[in-house]
Amino acid sequence: MLRENHIDEMFQINQIMTDVLYDTKSSDLPICHPFCDINKPISIFWDQFKKNGNDTDYDKDAIFSFPVSTIFGQEFFLGLNLFNRVFSNRSTIIHAGTIMFWHLANADNPHKFKTLQNVTTTLFEMSRRRNVTKWINFNIFGDEIANREMIRGAYQATKLMIVGFLLLICFVFLVVWRKMEFNLLPPIVFATIFSPFLAAISSFGIISWLQLPIYSMMCITPFLILGIGVDDAFIMIQSWTSLKAKTSRKERLAQVFIEIGPSISITSITNLIAFGIGYLTPTPQ
Repeated sequence: MLRENHIDEMFQINQIMTDVLYDTKSSDLPICHPFCDINKPISIFWDQFKKNGNDTDYDKDAIFSFPVSTIFGQEFFLGLNLFNRVFSNRSTIIHAGTIMFWHLANADNPHKFKTLQNVTTTLFEMSRRRNVTKWINFNIFGDEIANREMIRGAYQATKLMIVGFLLLICFVFLVVWRKMEFNLLPPIVFATIFSPFLAAISSFGIISWLQLPIYSMMCITPFLILGIGVDDAFIMIQSWTSLKAKTSRKERLAQVFIEIGPSISITSITNLIAFGIGYLTPTPQ
């Protein structure tokens, strides 16, 4: 990475962000104030590193070590900027596979926030195309990018879940149609699919009523409960249809519970323990 064409292209990309953060047209202070010089060490390091051995006008006492280089008698910390390093001896750096720039902004009004949002999005789209640079590949990370990707992922997940839900309705309809009379299809399909959702809604309601925290991963819980509930419904329907010989509905229903009780009880207890452990030991937010 410490080659002139690579570094020049890297600084050109970085200049897009720098020009915006250093702009003072909308306010007396730039957006980056008071962190505008946070990347200055890497600029000074490269300026002297490039001149070293090729120019007479350079600091002959410069020490290009890592993580602290000494240039013009001043120490510059490079531990935040250079990664995947190669050293010629104990600490003199001759190669860096990755160079990182840090940009901190104080977007304290809507105009600054919108400006920062636009330049961040522009650089992110450039990084995704991969054809805007010849020598380097670059990535950009930030709050705006994370929020944007989370929203995009949520939209995609919502579309997939809607498609999956429609396919599930069709599948349940097909299975029940083969087991039941046609006039019984709507209420049975409705009960099969929406009773698990009602259980999930009740669970979230109880958690909220008890003022317990709700974590982001819990958003997929209704769909897991839906799969479990539909599976139990299939077991009940299969058991009910296999007991056609019993004319008494009361005896028939009692026999259904006798047959499916152990299976549903085991899965319910297992899932209760699994979901309970997951809730009590959440992933840090």
